[in-house]
Amino acid sequence: MIRAILYFSGRVQGVGFRFATNAIAKKFPMNGTVENCPDGRVKIIVEAESKVIDCFIEAVSTSTAGRIKQMERYESEPSHEFENFSVRR
Repeated sequence: MIRAILYFSGRVQGVGFRFATNAIAKKFPMNGTVENCPDGRVKIIVEAESKVIDCFIEAVSTSTAGRIKQMERYESEPSHEFENFSVRR
């Protein structure tokens, strides 16, 4: 299990991106959160197996095609701080 912090940039705020991401995340065995950043990006923190995270990213990218211009991914050890996946406001 790993922790991945993902930053999505593009047209990702004010278009339902967080809620679409939340719905997709519920289909995978993962915990974490999604939230808007002050700089216009969306930050997603997920804790799961690496392959699960890869599939999740592919699903998010496919469902929001044309909105994402860039994605950054940073990995570390999991913190186990999340009990589920949720949207932060």
